[in-house]
Amino acid sequence: MDELRQELKIRGYRLTSQREAVLRAIYEGACTQSVEEIHERAKQWLPSLGLTTVYRTLELLKHARKVQEIYLGDGKVRYEPILETHHHHLICQVCGKVEPVEGCFLSPFEGATLVRNGFQILGHRLELYGRCRDCQEG
Repeated sequence: MDELRQELKIRGYRLTSQREAVLRAIYEGACTQSVEEIHERAKQWLPSLGLTTVYRTLELLKHARKVQEIYLGDGKVRYEPILETHHHHLICQVCGKVEPVEGCFLSPFEGATLVRNGFQILGHRLELYGRCRDCQEG
């Protein structure tokens, strides 16, 4: 978090108490979170924080390439920090739980060009859908 704060300051972004609360909620929260989840979590540190401020802060953090939007096929937009380590997601189709999967067998293909059609791969996302352990047992 300290490194992130410093980098935002270097880029010319003021680190207000509202932005600090949103950052803390994102980086200390679950892998992916909705705006509402980030808002609820951030209110632990700043109870007066408004939902509009969370939306504005997320836009600023997207522009600064510190968070990214995640779409998991359920119509909700979620956010997660952009970290150095790449990961994918396991999504339970019963309870909606989202878990990160560390490591990636597709990373070696990034930067490569698919010879057949000349397409250069710049990035990828992979979501795996199924049932979590709890829902299998229930």
